[in-house]
Amino acid sequence: MKRNLLLSLGLLFCGLFLSAQEIGGILFDKQTGEPLINASVVIKGTTQGAVTDIDGKFKFRTDMKPPFTLVFSYIGYESYEMPVSGEDIFKKQLTVRLNISEVVKEEVVIVDSRITEKQKESPLTIESMGLQAIKQTASQTFYEGLGTLKGVDMQSASLGFVVINTRGFNSTSPVRSLQLLDGADNQAPGLNFSIGNFAGATDIDIQKVDLIVGASSPLYGPNAFNGVINLQTKNPFYYPGLSVMVKGAERNLFEGALRYARAFKNKNGTDKFAFKVNFSYLRANDWQANSSAAADNSRAGLSNPGGYDAVNRYGDEQEFNYDSRFNNRLFPGLKSYYRTGYMERDLVDYNISNLKANTALHYRITQDIEARVAYNFGYGTTVYQGDNRYSLRGLQFHHLRAEVIKPDKFYLRAYATFENAGQSYDAVFTAFKLQDLRMSNADWASEYQQAWTPFLQKVRSLPGYPDPNNPLFTDLWFNNYDSINNVANQVLSLYNDSLSLWHSEARKLADQSPVRGLSRLEPGTAEFDSLKNVITSRTAFEEGGTRFYDKSKMFHVQGEYKWDLKRKKAEKPWMDLLTGASFRLYLPDSRGTIFSDTMMRTFGTDANGNTIVTDSSRRRITNWQVGAYVSANKKLFNDRLIITATLRMDKNQNFPVLFTPAASLVWSEKNHTIRLSFSSAIRNPTLQDQYLYYNVGRAILVGNLNGFDSLVTVSSLQEAIGNDDPKRLQYFNAPAVRPEKARTLEIGYKGILFKNKVYLDGSAFVTFYKDFIGYRIGANLYSIQNPWRFQVFRVATNSPDRIMSYGAALGFSYFFINNYALTGNYTWNVLNRLGSTDELIPAFNTPEHKFNIGINGRDIKIKSVKGFGFNVNYKWIQGFIFEGSPQFTGRIPSYSLLDAQISWEYSKIYTTFKLGASNIISRMNTQVYGGPAIGRMIYGTVLVDLKDLF
Repeated sequence: MKRNLLLSLGLLFCGLFLSAQEIGGILFDKQTGEPLINASVVIKGTTQGAVTDIDGKFKFRTDMKPPFTLVFSYIGYESYEMPVSGEDIFKKQLTVRLNISEVVKEEVVIVDSRITEKQKESPLTIESMGLQAIKQTASQTFYEGLGTLKGVDMQSASLGFVVINTRGFNSTSPVRSLQLLDGADNQAPGLNFSIGNFAGATDIDIQKVDLIVGASSPLYGPNAFNGVINLQTKNPFYYPGLSVMVKGAERNLFEGALRYARAFKNKNGTDKFAFKVNFSYLRANDWQANSSAAADNSRAGLSNPGGYDAVNRYGDEQEFNYDSRFNNRLFPGLKSYYRTGYMERDLVDYNISNLKANTALHYRITQDIEARVAYNFGYGTTVYQGDNRYSLRGLQFHHLRAEVIKPDKFYLRAYATFENAGQSYDAVFTAFKLQDLRMSNADWASEYQQAWTPFLQKVRSLPGYPDPNNPLFTDLWFNNYDSINNVANQVLSLYNDSLSLWHSEARKLADQSPVRGLSRLEPGTAEFDSLKNVITSRTAFEEGGTRFYDKSKMFHVQGEYKWDLKRKKAEKPWMDLLTGASFRLYLPDSRGTIFSDTMMRTFGTDANGNTIVTDSSRRRITNWQVGAYVSANKKLFNDRLIITATLRMDKNQNFPVLFTPAASLVWSEKNHTIRLSFSSAIRNPTLQDQYLYYNVGRAILVGNLNGFDSLVTVSSLQEAIGNDDPKRLQYFNAPAVRPEKARTLEIGYKGILFKNKVYLDGSAFVTFYKDFIGYRIGANLYSIQNPWRFQVFRVATNSPDRIMSYGAALGFSYFFINNYALTGNYTWNVLNRLGSTDELIPAFNTPEHKFNIGINGRDIKIKSVKGFGFNVNYKWIQGFIFEGSPQFTGRIPSYSLLDAQISWEYSKIYTTFKLGASNIISRMNTQVYGGPAIGRMIYGTVLVDLKDLF
């Protein structure tokens, strides 16, 4: 009897479950279009319903048959009741927009709309910028606005390229952070810099940006060493309509953007197919890198009569030093001098432009499963800084993506990136080539020395100068050189103006080269422009010019599936299991201008004995990597404790299999969340770490797959040359580069306090690095007996010592009045080399201290007019050492930025007006050593958003 009863109840339950049908959709803020998180959806008069997730989506099953009424509600918003009369409610995805309530009590603040459950439960630090924050950013673009987030570093190498990074080791070519656009990596495969927003999304198509701060390799792969920047664009199913934006600003900046999206229903009235197209165009006059200050690594300063190495003057880097016992006697006053270089403004075009286009097709295979195909295109001209300063002209990126996805369940994604450097060239190396057209450095130095001859007697005639031909001083020059040289230097310092004038005249003679009859190419002349165009139009390796050839490609396939482990079909999963795998293939193609994919030739002789090429082929480089991971998630104590464990395996074709584990505990109690996590990361050497072969003038930058033996340290080389003593040379080896590893411990707290008025988010971390990848600089001598003939290399290699970094960050938001908020954050970062004396260059490039403080308001009503908003943010960054390359290494002084904007959303004409300024106090600041000084940018934007008309 009992068995029959249980069987009947089971059949009844199964019948009810099978007869139940699903209701699903998404909720938005009607004014801002931002998804509403943790909103309530219920069938009126029942407890059947759901709450919306991080994307504002909901779904639940019910056995009720229409008619009934759905009730949508959210704190601070007017409830909406939707009568349902037909069965079609189960066949379509609902799109509902709620209005903000006209009467909102002062003590009720919508904190939860900004702090999602996923952020609370995450074992890592997550910083987010949603639709409303994107609209309200005080910076000129939303991408620059990311720099106001806690723990985030932003660097501007030009108007066209802004680079975002987290937790140290910042670079204009960030290789320790992964940037994703709709889940796809948009790192340039050949040029090795993050595309940033060059070929990404327009401001009007971005829905949300998440920054996962810290080691994230277990889930995201080897590139997610310091964190992940994930840009998510708008789904055309949920964001249909026409949007048009026009922006104007100082520096002749103009930007126009257009977005159009539309969804089509099937015969059952369900959205089945949707598409979107985006276009944007930007042009402006870029900031100029025009510093004539002495570079930090210049041995001579501004007062040196023979010149100095200036930061943004190229070709003046080599010092010709005649300051020695022998030369000071025979060539008094010559001392040290530098060749006449060219300022960057004579070598590059500061008129930047950027064209972006995007199209995406979405098809719903079922209510929950979408197939998507997208194409992104970027084209433009700008100035970029990597190891040198580059003029990027006609740079192109093509990005194709196809995927099938069921959110929070599975996806299968494939994408490819194709780049074309166009007519891009190295500005620094161009200066060297222009000089070489006239004479080599050695020949110019000889010309200068000869030009100094007429001034030798003038120097010896200076009052008090010790004449080496005077018998009173002859013995002193040989037997007591230091004391007599001190006297000579004191006299020269008294007459520095005269000495500078004489050196200037000698420089003119050397530049005119009367012996060879080849005068210096003068900027602005037709001859200069013509020869510069010839040099920059020829590829660097095969044609002797400075242009890049780069048509590198990258292909990637990845998939992920979430398993809900249940003992019975109807019960709640007792554990979530996430599995995934990926495969990536790089096909670099630079024809020797960036990588060592050079032309290989076999030589022979013809019948007449002449040398001929009998065979030729190009060295092809391919590089693949594969990875797989599994992650288990278990909730205990009524979901208050979340335990997560993850393990990933990665294999690169040139390196052994590596494993990266991670584990975390997250405890949530009402409005408080505490997390403790251990994470690990690996960084496979980049293509440039492995295959680079690039001459930047002062050195050749090389990858290091095979190792280098017997390189000479630069310091010992300088000492050997200065003392003409080869015995002072010191040697070192640079073993083959291998993957870098990191282990991170982190503790964090998130809390909503003081009657939901204050949100706090703090974290502290410590990271230990092993096999840290950096660079060493050494020289390869052509002859040990003659150290004057050498070639300097910068070699990618690993540190033999362990190092560590640690830091903390704290952010807060205080919602003191309805729709007003006071925000701020502080970040502290330190690199500790643990006493290591290794000469490896770590390039930490990060301020120890920085902070933001701001105030903002939105949806403000002034008298009878609604829709006003504002945002003011002050940012301060402590000075730090920037280690970029042999050409650009120096100190960045402390600087501050004040950004502000006011806006008005005039809903009757679907238009938002915005007026703002970045760096409003106009204190010129340099964020990248060797880069431009960034000043004020006043801008105005008009956005027409016709989403409600479609």
